Amino acid sequence: MHADDRRRGDFYIIDVADWVVAVALTPDGEIVLVRQFRFGVNDFTWELPAGLIDPGETPAAAAVRELEEETGHVGRVGHSLGVLHPNPALQANRCHFVLIRDAVPHGEIGGDPNEETAARTVTLPEFRAWIREGRVTHALAVAAVALLDDRGVD
Repeated sequence: MHADDRRRGDFYIIDVADWVVAVALTPDGEIVLVRQFRFGVNDFTWELPAGLIDPGETPAAAAVRELEEETGHVGRVGHSLGVLHPNPALQANRCHFVLIRDAVPHGEIGGDPNEETAARTVTLPEFRAWIREGRVTHALAVAAVALLDDRGVD
Protein backbone atom coordinates (compact mmCIF):
# COMPACT_ATOMS: atom_id res chain seq x y z
CA MET A 1 0.00 0.00 0.00
CA HIS A 2 1.26 3.47 -0.92
CA ALA A 3 2.13 5.52 2.18
CA ASP A 4 0.34 8.74 1.11
CA ASP A 5 -2.85 7.84 -0.68
CA ARG A 6 -3.34 4.13 0.09
CA ARG A 7 -3.07 2.97 -3.53
CA ARG A 8 -3.01 -0.78 -3.81
CA GLY A 9 -1.27 -3.09 -6.21
CA ASP A 10 1.36 -5.74 -6.51
CA PHE A 11 4.72 -4.57 -5.27
CA TYR A 12 7.75 -6.82 -5.01
CA ILE A 13 10.47 -6.30 -2.45
CA ILE A 14 13.72 -8.26 -2.16
CA ASP A 15 14.21 -8.96 1.55
CA VAL A 16 17.94 -9.03 2.31
CA ALA A 17 20.05 -8.21 5.34
CA ASP A 18 22.00 -4.98 5.61
CA TRP A 19 25.31 -4.83 3.76
CA VAL A 20 28.70 -3.36 4.59
CA VAL A 21 31.43 -1.91 2.39
CA ALA A 22 34.97 -1.80 3.81
CA VAL A 23 36.68 1.36 2.60
CA ALA A 24 40.21 0.34 3.56
CA LEU A 25 43.20 2.65 3.23
CA THR A 26 46.82 1.52 3.59
CA PRO A 27 49.35 3.46 5.70
CA ASP A 28 50.40 5.11 2.40
CA GLY A 29 46.81 6.19 1.69
CA GLU A 30 46.12 3.65 -1.06
CA ILE A 31 42.70 2.01 -1.24
CA VAL A 32 42.34 -1.78 -1.05
CA LEU A 33 40.42 -3.29 -3.97
CA VAL A 34 39.15 -6.75 -4.68
CA ARG A 35 38.65 -8.32 -8.10
CA GLN A 36 35.77 -10.79 -8.10
CA PHE A 37 33.88 -12.83 -10.62
CA ARG A 38 30.26 -11.65 -10.59
CA PHE A 39 27.63 -13.96 -12.03
CA GLY A 40 25.16 -11.11 -12.66
CA VAL A 41 27.43 -9.57 -15.29
CA ASN A 42 29.29 -12.81 -16.12
CA ASP A 43 32.62 -11.06 -15.71
CA PHE A 44 35.23 -9.93 -13.22
CA THR A 45 34.76 -6.57 -11.48
CA TRP A 46 37.06 -4.33 -9.44
CA GLU A 47 35.28 -3.20 -6.29
CA LEU A 48 35.67 -2.72 -2.57
CA PRO A 49 35.49 -5.58 -0.05
CA ALA A 50 31.86 -5.93 0.95
CA GLY A 51 29.15 -8.33 2.01
CA LEU A 52 26.22 -9.13 4.24
CA ILE A 53 26.23 -8.14 7.89
CA ASP A 54 25.66 -11.32 9.90
CA PRO A 55 22.92 -11.38 12.58
CA GLY A 56 24.21 -9.77 15.76
CA GLU A 57 27.28 -8.36 13.99
CA THR A 58 28.07 -4.64 13.95
CA PRO A 59 28.84 -2.93 10.65
CA ALA A 60 32.41 -2.29 11.85
CA ALA A 61 32.97 -5.96 12.71
CA ALA A 62 31.49 -7.04 9.38
CA ALA A 63 33.77 -4.60 7.52
CA VAL A 64 36.85 -6.01 9.24
CA ARG A 65 35.72 -9.58 8.49
CA GLU A 66 34.96 -8.88 4.82
CA LEU A 67 38.27 -7.05 4.33
CA GLU A 68 40.24 -9.99 5.70
CA GLU A 69 38.16 -12.67 3.94
CA GLU A 70 38.26 -11.03 0.52
CA THR A 71 41.72 -9.43 0.51
CA GLY A 72 43.80 -10.92 3.34
CA HIS A 73 44.23 -7.40 4.79
CA VAL A 74 43.65 -6.22 8.35
CA GLY A 75 43.52 -2.68 9.67
CA ARG A 76 42.33 -0.25 12.28
CA VAL A 77 38.60 0.49 12.25
CA GLY A 78 37.94 4.14 11.61
CA HIS A 79 34.48 5.58 11.54
CA SER A 80 31.27 5.24 9.59
CA LEU A 81 31.36 7.11 6.30
CA GLY A 82 27.60 6.85 5.96
CA VAL A 83 24.63 4.63 5.31
CA LEU A 84 22.78 4.43 1.99
CA HIS A 85 19.84 2.50 0.57
CA PRO A 86 21.40 0.47 -2.28
CA ASN A 87 18.15 0.08 -4.25
CA PRO A 88 15.11 1.53 -2.46
CA ALA A 89 12.82 0.65 -5.38
CA LEU A 90 13.16 -3.06 -4.60
CA GLN A 91 15.00 -3.43 -1.29
CA ALA A 92 14.51 -2.16 2.25
CA ASN A 93 18.06 -2.92 3.40
CA ARG A 94 20.82 -0.43 4.05
CA CYS A 95 24.47 -0.38 3.07
CA HIS A 96 26.95 0.77 5.71
CA PHE A 97 30.29 2.24 4.60
CA VAL A 98 33.06 1.79 7.18
CA LEU A 99 36.48 3.40 6.94
CA ILE A 100 39.39 1.14 7.89
CA ARG A 101 42.80 2.78 8.29
CA ASP A 102 46.32 1.31 8.14
CA ALA A 103 45.23 -1.76 6.17
CA VAL A 104 48.10 -4.18 5.57
CA PRO A 105 48.35 -7.70 4.15
CA HIS A 106 48.00 -10.18 6.98
CA GLY A 107 47.21 -13.59 5.61
CA GLU A 108 45.62 -15.61 2.91
CA ILE A 109 42.43 -14.65 1.13
CA GLY A 110 39.65 -16.78 2.58
CA GLY A 111 35.89 -16.62 2.62
CA ASP A 112 33.34 -18.31 0.45
CA PRO A 113 34.66 -21.19 -1.70
CA ASN A 114 32.41 -19.93 -4.53
CA GLU A 115 34.19 -16.58 -4.58
CA GLU A 116 37.13 -16.12 -6.92
CA THR A 117 38.98 -13.06 -5.67
CA ALA A 118 42.29 -11.21 -5.95
CA ALA A 119 43.37 -8.07 -4.09
CA ARG A 120 45.46 -5.04 -4.91
CA THR A 121 45.89 -1.43 -3.84
CA VAL A 122 45.80 1.74 -5.91
CA THR A 123 46.06 5.41 -5.09
CA LEU A 124 42.81 7.31 -4.64
CA PRO A 125 43.46 9.41 -7.79
CA GLU A 126 44.05 6.16 -9.72
CA PHE A 127 40.84 4.68 -8.31
CA ARG A 128 38.89 7.78 -9.37
CA ALA A 129 40.43 7.45 -12.85
CA TRP A 130 39.38 3.79 -13.00
CA ILE A 131 35.81 4.91 -12.27
CA ARG A 132 35.92 7.55 -15.02
CA GLU A 133 37.43 5.02 -17.47
CA GLY A 134 34.77 2.40 -16.69
CA ARG A 135 37.20 -0.07 -15.09
CA VAL A 136 35.21 0.20 -11.85
CA THR A 137 31.45 -0.10 -12.45
CA HIS A 138 30.13 -1.28 -9.09
CA ALA A 139 27.77 1.45 -7.89
CA LEU A 140 28.64 0.97 -4.22
CA ALA A 141 32.35 1.50 -4.95
CA VAL A 142 31.49 4.74 -6.73
CA ALA A 143 29.32 5.77 -3.79
CA ALA A 144 32.18 5.06 -1.39
CA VAL A 145 34.42 7.54 -3.23
CA ALA A 146 31.69 10.18 -2.98
CA LEU A 147 31.43 9.53 0.77
CA LEU A 148 35.22 9.73 1.15
CA ASP A 149 35.29 13.03 -0.74
CA ASP A 150 32.38 14.37 1.31
CA ARG A 151 34.22 13.57 4.54
CA GLY A 152 37.49 15.00 3.26
CA VAL A 153 39.31 11.68 3.65
CA ASP A 154 42.62 11.40 1.81
